[in-house]
Amino acid sequence: MGIYGRVRERIRHHGVNGNNDGDPGGVSIVDLSDPTNPQEVFFHPGPTSIWREVKVWEDHAYITTEANGGGITIVDLSPLPQSTALTATVFFDPAWETSHALFIDENGRLFIFGAGEGNGGAIMYDLAQDPMAPVRVGEYDPLYIHDGYARGDTLYAGHILNGFFSIVDVSDPAAPVLLGTQITPNAFTHNVWLDDSGDHLFTTDERTNAYVGSYDVSDPGDIQFLDKLQSDFPARAPFRTTPIGCRASTWCRATTPTGLRYMTFPDRTIWSRWGISTLHPRQEEVSSVRGVCIHTSARDTDHFGHRRRPVRVGSYICARLLVGRERA
Repeated sequence: MGIYGRVRERIRHHGVNGNNDGDPGGVSIVDLSDPTNPQEVFFHPGPTSIWREVKVWEDHAYITTEANGGGITIVDLSPLPQSTALTATVFFDPAWETSHALFIDENGRLFIFGAGEGNGGAIMYDLAQDPMAPVRVGEYDPLYIHDGYARGDTLYAGHILNGFFSIVDVSDPAAPVLLGTQITPNAFTHNVWLDDSGDHLFTTDERTNAYVGSYDVSDPGDIQFLDKLQSDFPARAPFRTTPIGCRASTWCRATTPTGLRYMTFPDRTIWSRWGISTLHPRQEEVSSVRGVCIHTSARDTDHFGHRRRPVRVGSYICARLLVGRERA
């Protein structure tokens, strides 16, 4: 299940959540302005699926699914918070029906990963022309890409089945150019994420006893491995690395490329987190738990500004396991 936090006018917070358990599946918009009492304000039904991934670009949310005929769900969030009468549509590319993950760069280029076309590499679309109607502009498809990150005309792609990530020049999306590759510590490269400087990349390998890895990618032709970090629950596989988080009960944060830090979530009853997003400027995070619920967490800091353990402050059950719109 994917999750994405969003801030409107610095006072209203909303989470976009992909619902997978129950029939129908779909997309929930949840008002998190009171993190102790999250409220669903919009739901768009879709096919039942084991997976959905969510990203937001400007005023629109984009959701992939592995359900047959799922396409890309697009939700116009611009009426929030004044109105919850949102418009949603499902975009279909005739070349594929299912996809695993997505990323949207700062220029409105949408990358679809793991689609049911070719090898399941990256398919690129322009959103700037019409956010509700993506325009296909290119592909990079030598290998399957499970997840990826893009910034400044460069794609960072995780090749989970091949055990490495690649760096690709996509300034011309019709003719991508491979710049470099790097094997990750456990050779099952699930996820990649770039830091703010653009010089350091972080990866996860979705295997038990695996590591979060860090690399100097300032020269894509000469990638340097820097460090690796293992959770204090090594039997649980790292799933997702961002500047704030990874899967299971351990959230990983990249502070410096050679000094990775980690924190464990105190509620051991929550056994896996499939998505995590920050809500700025308030010091809160929102995470998803296997398609079942949203957890909001306060991000406490000490007097040096260093983060301490997150503390869960609220939950919202969003699985539809009963008839109609009843919540489990």
